[in-house]
Amino acid sequence: MGTYDRTLIAKTLVHTEFEVDEGPFVLASVPLVQYKQVVEILLEVPGEPYIEIIRDSAEVSVVTTEEVWRQYFEPKFGSQSEELLAPLAKIFCKVPTEHPTCTGYLLAILDRLSPENIGVYVQGAYVTDHIFIDAENAEKTKRLLNELKSDMQAELDSIQ
Repeated sequence: MGTYDRTLIAKTLVHTEFEVDEGPFVLASVPLVQYKQVVEILLEVPGEPYIEIIRDSAEVSVVTTEEVWRQYFEPKFGSQSEELLAPLAKIFCKVPTEHPTCTGYLLAILDRLSPENIGVYVQGAYVTDHIFIDAENAEKTKRLLNELKSDMQAELDSIQ
């Protein structure tokens, strides 16, 4: 799946496109006993909106667009989860396919965002990575990611 190599991480980040989708996306918590209902709702949603569900021993977490939440989930769950909705923006990390899988590039992103008090919710699929942040931090995050890319380019330039 890859290797942790600082130079490879720098090359990966320099060539990665960060697409910020301000959604709005939401993160909601649903009682565990309603897991089956959540799965049934997923079957009703047409098209390709981003939807993720995580079932653990305490709850079911749902991440989706606010529109999909309001149209499909809210009619079934009502306002019971309204106070649990967290507005999110999504950063899609588009790593060029010509670069090998690189262990550690997300750590470099987190290392840049964490000191700025930007919390992240990372979801990695097999070939894509999604980083969710509080919607209010979208502009700041874009700036920090551009700075990170510039710093990585400077690092690469210094070793050549």
